[in-house]
Amino acid sequence: MHPAYLAALRLLIASVILLPFFLKEFRKHRKDIDVRKLWLSALPGGLLLALHFISWNEGARRTLAIHATLIVNMVPVVMPLILWITLREKLQRMEWLATFVSAIGIGWLAVHDYHFSREYLVGDAICFLSMVLFAYYLSFGRKNREARSILLYMVPLYLIAGLICLIISLFDWRSLTASTPNDYLMAFCLAIIPTIAGHTLINHAMRTIRGQVVAVLNLSQFIFAGFFAFVLWKEIPEWTFVWVSGFVIFSCILGMQSHRSSKQT
Repeated sequence: MHPAYLAALRLLIASVILLPFFLKEFRKHRKDIDVRKLWLSALPGGLLLALHFISWNEGARRTLAIHATLIVNMVPVVMPLILWITLREKLQRMEWLATFVSAIGIGWLAVHDYHFSREYLVGDAICFLSMVLFAYYLSFGRKNREARSILLYMVPLYLIAGLICLIISLFDWRSLTASTPNDYLMAFCLAIIPTIAGHTLINHAMRTIRGQVVAVLNLSQFIFAGFFAFVLWKEIPEWTFVWVSGFVIFSCILGMQSHRSSKQT
């Protein structure tokens, strides 16, 4: 599938599935909702999400899977600057410590698993750009945390991003005719699991938890990926994976402690 067409499908399918819940929330809060503001507030995040999905689909195909995973896990490194630019949100002492510990783990993994190659340089660069776009998109989720319901933000955002991706994909008509039924099934699964469940939940977290804490906690996904790889494909991780998992888990504990401390103050 064309990268933009795949992104459009998962976003538009997610929008359609969530639409009844969006309408329910809209009717519930109709008196307090400015429809124009509702769509305008979702526009920047929608544009960034569309560019993130397209660039990620393209970049991940041009490099090794381990490279793409390592690069996307660099979000905690760039998030402090992005949070300051978009929200003027400064990190607390415990958040800096959690970020430092997580950076040690990811840095260790990068030294062990990253293999420089001109063949994958373009793909790596695209993935890095996609990672920055992802971090920016999440910061707008935090910026719009005053929305009455997460669905009143996410459904317009998914729809805007999906339409942008669809328009871009129309420049390559082959992407609309060369796809197989299995491709559409995979796009549906992408809409259900990482989009509706994953992106909706992480944006909800950005509304209720400090942004850098969410970025650090999000690192734990690679541990679950390793677990499922073992269960499904009997992939036995090396000891590096175990040690790095320890650093990431410790950084998550520090992040949660920071969140508890900020709530108490």
